[in-house]
Formats: sequence, C-alpha cells, structure tokens
Amino acid sequence: MKRFFYILTFLTLCTALPICAQTKKSKKATKQQSIVIPKEYQEMPALEAFHLGLQAENGENGKKIDYKQAAFFYTIAAKKGHKVAQKNLGDCYYYGQGIEQDYNQAFIWYQKAARQDVPSSYNGLGNCYQYGHGVEQDYKEAAKWYQKAAAHHDPAGTNNLGLCTTTAEAFPKATPRQHHNIVRRHEVATP
Repeated sequence: MKRFFYILTFLTLCTALPICAQTKKSKKATKQQSIVIPKEYQEMPALEAFHLGLQAENGENGKKIDYKQAAFFYTIAAKKGHKVAQKNLGDCYYYGQGIEQDYNQAFIWYQKAARQDVPSSYNGLGNCYQYGHGVEQDYKEAAKWYQKAAAHHDPAGTNNLGLCTTTAEAFPKATPRQHHNIVRRHEVATP
C-alpha cells in the first residue's frame, strides 16, 4: 500500500515539484546539478526507490523510459546506501542520463559502490581512470580496476581489460607475447 502511495504521489507531484536544482559547487563557478529530494520521498525505503529507478530507466510497466525519474529514484536509494543504486547513479552522472554529466560525481558514486563490492562499479572506476574522468588519468590504475571487474566476470570489465592491455596502455614495458598472455588469462577466467 505504501508503494502505491509513493508512486501515486510522485506521479501527481512530479510536474509541480522541481526535481533538480542548480547549485554552485566550486570556485570555478561551474554549475553542478543536484537532485533535491522532496520531503514526502525521504522516508521511501531504499529497495523500493531502487526498483522504481529501474522501472523508469528501462521503461517497464508500460511506461516510457524516463532517465530524469531514474536518476531521482537512484539518488534516494543511493543516499540510503543501496549499493547497486550507487553504481547506477554513477552511470547517470557519467553518461549524463537524467542529470547533467558530472565525472567527479560519477567517480564518487562508483567508489561508494566499489567499497560494497559491486563488480560493474569496478569497470566504471576503470573508465574514469583510463580517460581521466573525475580523477587524474592513470592507465595502470585503470587496468587494476578492469582486472578486478574481469575477475568477477563482469563482461564490460573483461572487454575493457582486453582493449586496455592489447593497446599496451597499462603495460607499456611488456612484450607483445606478454600482452597476449595477459589477455588470454582473462579469456580463460571468463566463462
């Protein structure tokens, strides 16, 4: 019954309440978008908010895909410690889906999820390090996170590790044969 109330309240108020507000976060006068959680949603359970975020992101239950709503619900769940919501919120910030793109915030949310052992967040951290998004560029650190993702059978992490090692970014002093062996080890470890 509570879930129905939350959904109904959200749907009726979503056009009247501003979900996102602009705030100045740094001395550089760059604008960063932040999700404002209305009072009536602050008591929503993390798991429920996470599922509503998934439904909005994937367009489930006959509704259109709504990334802004997904980011809103992921924020509620992530702030309450839901580890996959933290990773998904990192994705929202990284790709600018439903909220202004912000690599620094993406990196922060990926770190929070990684501390709770979410394998796909390891891949997100690898991307941040590889491209210098939200953190100083560091190929070796990227390879470390991709290796961790690959060890947990994360397909994107395994793929990125292969690309990273075959382009010799992470292991510049390795011979071509060593690069082949590194990639082969992870192919064998991945089902």
